[in-house]
Amino acid sequence: MHVNSKGEIEKAYLLKSSGQPEIDQKVLQAVRRSQLNAQIFKHRQGITIVDQPFMLEQK
Repeated sequence: MHVNSKGEIEKAYLLKSSGQPEIDQKVLQAVRRSQLNAQIFKHRQGITIVDQPFMLEQK
């Protein structure tokens, strides 16, 4: 994720695909809906790159 100084996600992308485009899109949608703590980013200039690991389970 690319996060601005307001804690808003400006860009989200996958480092590795699950191999299933539908699942990849669902993960990206979930990341984009994430609520980040803006206080963490407020003193940073520009964009901060943040990794968000995901572990998918089959039910």
